[in-house]
Amino acid sequence: MAELVDINKTDICFILTDSIDGDLGHSSGQKGLEARKKLTGSPWLTANQVHGGEIYSVDPILLPPLPINPVDLKSADGIVCGEFTHPIAVFGADCGILGFASREGIFGVAHCGWRGLVSNIVGNLADSMRQLGATDIYGVIGYSIGRCCYEFSSDDLKRIEIQINAKVGGLTDQGKISLDLKKAIEIQMSRAHVDIVYKSDRCTACDQDLFSWRRDRASERQAIVGFLKS
Repeated sequence: MAELVDINKTDICFILTDSIDGDLGHSSGQKGLEARKKLTGSPWLTANQVHGGEIYSVDPILLPPLPINPVDLKSADGIVCGEFTHPIAVFGADCGILGFASREGIFGVAHCGWRGLVSNIVGNLADSMRQLGATDIYGVIGYSIGRCCYEFSSDDLKRIEIQINAKVGGLTDQGKISLDLKKAIEIQMSRAHVDIVYKSDRCTACDQDLFSWRRDRASERQAIVGFLKS
């Protein structure tokens, strides 16, 4: 069921959805569009997520009417805007879904897996917000796969740790080497001077109410949605 995260120091709220709210990703078609609008009352601005570090900085003047056909979406894994009247959202099914907010009304969302860590999507989103005038930034860490389930080869883990300059390994519940994605995101938020005000401990692979690609090879997606308080 949708979880509301109200960033008290700002005019921004975020909603975290799960499988009870239905599939809200781009493959969900008209049903997904209707479910999105039911949650927030208006259509969402999204992006074509490509597991990278690109940020889409929204210019409302150049924006076509919403919703935008998925084939026409900007390719990016983060969206940032200022005083934008429509919700913005990214989707996930193991990768982390993140929200950033500021007192100035500038806010953003990001999708972050291991490729996003290497591409520094977290730092890029914070930098983009500051370029628009944000000062203090508050962060929400939504749902993602946990250390308990994110098995990784030792060689791949070492490469990631070298690239992001942080120790982010752990063990799964079965005692196998894993990537602690939540810890890595926390480290990168700290480096970007983002004050974490909410962190979910729910693991997408453990929690049957969350979609998980690793557990089910699921095509469905949950979302984090950011919007201005009415």
